[in-house]
Amino acid sequence: MDRACLVGYLRCTAPVGKVRHDLSMTVAVVPAVSPPGLGGRKRVVAYIDGMNLYYGLKESRGRRGLWLDLEKLVKSIAGDPAQYKVTQINYFTAMVKGADSAQRQQIYLDAIRASQPLVNISLGQYQNKKIECRNCGRIIHTYEEKESDVAFATALVRDAALKQFDRALIISGDADMAPAVRTARELNAQASFQAVQPPKRSSHVLNAACGGTPYAIGDRVPERNQMTTSVTLPGSNVVYGRPTHWQIGSVGWPGVTPRR
Repeated sequence: MDRACLVGYLRCTAPVGKVRHDLSMTVAVVPAVSPPGLGGRKRVVAYIDGMNLYYGLKESRGRRGLWLDLEKLVKSIAGDPAQYKVTQINYFTAMVKGADSAQRQQIYLDAIRASQPLVNISLGQYQNKKIECRNCGRIIHTYEEKESDVAFATALVRDAALKQFDRALIISGDADMAPAVRTARELNAQASFQAVQPPKRSSHVLNAACGGTPYAIGDRVPERNQMTTSVTLPGSNVVYGRPTHWQIGSVGWPGVTPRR
């Protein structure tokens, strides 16, 4: 599908400012206009592979960086605010299984919604998956993330077609994102694309698709871009606090053992 057909399809299937439901996936369609106040600066839009980033953070520094302020992180990567203006941050993830883990994740997402207006959260889902051992025939029950990658790719291609950015930050180390990046570059040849590698995550294929020099998030960068311990929902008394399990010195932290 060429650019004209794609743009026509998007505009016909969802009015500006509305939400389109397609293939069990929710995609917000935004107006194809430049926001005010740019002052000649280039528009930067970030696309974050939430699970790829999460597991990179955990593998790198345990739970130290999990209370991550996405706006602060992206703005630090974007560079000189006199040249670049971050206009939107798209965060793609899925609700995890397990009551305690899901509760911590929900608190984190609510804190982001309460404090970071530039962030648009897109939720996929986890589905049950059965894996059979080839040697013994044992069935292992696990979960598989669904829809997040498709939502990521769809949003990137859509925004490229509608010329929503001058520079796109692709925060992922997953090679599966490369085809969408290639298509987006064809649709918006004037824009630049930069691969941003989460800690302990990298893909030569994705880096090549973006072109240019990738940006690697250092192990300690997330710790310098954390939210305040407590986040208050504006206009209310609702407070979202960093989960105890994610706090330095909590039980389960490296070097900390439960009291007997």
